[in-house]
Amino acid sequence: MKDYEQAIVNISTAIKLEPSNRFYYKIRALVLNQKGQFEKAIEDYSYLLELNPHDAESFYNRGCLWAVLGSQVKAIEDFSSAIGLVSDYKDAIYARAINYQQVGDKQKAIGDLSQYLVLNPDDQVFLDARAIYYTELREYPKAIIDYTKIIELGPDEPAYYFTARGLLWGKISQYVRAVQDFTKAIDIEPTNATHYVNRGAAYLSIDETELAMADFSKGIDLDPSSSDSFQ
Repeated sequence: MKDYEQAIVNISTAIKLEPSNRFYYKIRALVLNQKGQFEKAIEDYSYLLELNPHDAESFYNRGCLWAVLGSQVKAIEDFSSAIGLVSDYKDAIYARAINYQQVGDKQKAIGDLSQYLVLNPDDQVFLDARAIYYTELREYPKAIIDYTKIIELGPDEPAYYFTARGLLWGKISQYVRAVQDFTKAIDIEPTNATHYVNRGAAYLSIDETELAMADFSKGIDLDPSSSDSFQ
């Protein structure tokens, strides 16, 4: 087990000898964070910002701690300060978007993600987050565009994105396209019962009852618990 207490003592001793040494405060803040003493870590980052109010990294780190403590408004303020100093600060932009979402402002969250994607249009993490927020706002066509972009980029989990897009096609009554996406998911993961159940539901929506029943049966064969989907 790491000796955080001794590390804090040693660093605090060094700070007494060199009270303006920013490096020591950064290290102590990191150790305090690891130890779960978030309020004390915030104090160190606050002092670092007194020494240098243009320290974007300290604004970001303090913002992360505010977020952990559930103070989303303060977190957003710090992330905003970091972005004001470094306009393309990826981690701060993403973190602010997440915190906007947590306070219920999905439009601002989407705005942050979109701002970053203008400069980095192939960032799958940001595309995925924006697609999720669009979905929550029921802006399904926009979410479909983002998932399509991710699929074109070749994600690590393509079946997940074909499924996500397939479900959205269903939301806008594009059931044939939904069937096509669920089929692609099945091609990638042929033993995943959920894909068959999803495709079966899409088949039912276009009156392909026999195909739907075949998929439902396959899904139950692969995972008997998938029958719960029909209750």
